[in-house]
Amino acid sequence: MFLVVLGCIGGGRRNPSTSSSGSSQSTNENVDASPPLELMSWRWAQTASDMFVEVNGEVRNVSDEKLDALRVTAEFRTKDGTLITTEDGMVESSPLLPEQTSSFKIMGRYNSEMATCNLRFKTIWGTEIDYTDKSKTNTPPPAKTKRKK
Repeated sequence: MFLVVLGCIGGGRRNPSTSSSGSSQSTNENVDASPPLELMSWRWAQTASDMFVEVNGEVRNVSDEKLDALRVTAEFRTKDGTLITTEDGMVESSPLLPEQTSSFKIMGRYNSEMATCNLRFKTIWGTEIDYTDKSKTNTPPPAKTKRKK
């Protein structure tokens, strides 16, 4: 099975507009620089077969540079934050040109203990990509659907 996962720029961290990473930065770095990627929308849910979980979303390149081979990683955790599994995928458009929007899809095995999902973005070569989350999504998948007898 082929799984698509998006990774986050900046060490797999969302970059909220007012947060600080806590790490020291060189004087040559632009500390006010905006992340090159925006997460426009996304959702995750258990599939109709009850066996898989699916993550769908859309990202936008807000930088002046193309972003090559963007990988997406979904991290699934329990209510107490314990990591269950990660699944990977690719952003559809490659390269993702400046101002271009593209979708992504990730599928993996469903686990009934999945309570949260977080996304990370990387290039295919492993460079983390910071992003701004415009979606504000981190909801549990819907309850298992009952089948009619």
